[in-house]
Amino acid sequence: MPLTRFVFGWSRSSWGCATPMLLALGLLLGLSGCGGPPMSPSEHALKRARSASLRALSRAESAVAAEAPYRLRLRMNSAPCAAPHHEVHFFGGWHRVYLGGPNELLQRLERMPEGQTLWVKAQASGKSKRAPSGQLFSILNVEVIEVD
Repeated sequence: MPLTRFVFGWSRSSWGCATPMLLALGLLLGLSGCGGPPMSPSEHALKRARSASLRALSRAESAVAAEAPYRLRLRMNSAPCAAPHHEVHFFGGWHRVYLGGPNELLQRLERMPEGQTLWVKAQASGKSKRAPSGQLFSILNVEVIEVD
């Protein structure tokens, strides 16, 4: 017995009727997608860019987290918006980060005067945190505050 007859109950002679039915079913299923309203080209591009940047950020954070602690310059620089108040200097510029580490160390860093800079030994946690504005910032685990 042919497989099509066993599975679908069709023989070769009934394929003539089944083909239009299968095409109609495929067309119906293809047109009735459950994706919601169609996205504009700019929305689609933004979604792709956001997804690509999140993947790149995740890969970069994982690579940096695998390294030993770094000696970095840290400063308090309060933001006028809902962003982290601390920045670290690397790759030629200052970058905002959320801080992680022991509570007593974090409390000391929170009491830093505005604009003061310190040398710290820290490493990336491999994680990021979303600010209330929606922007992602890396979490930096501070291990030691160095004395200048």
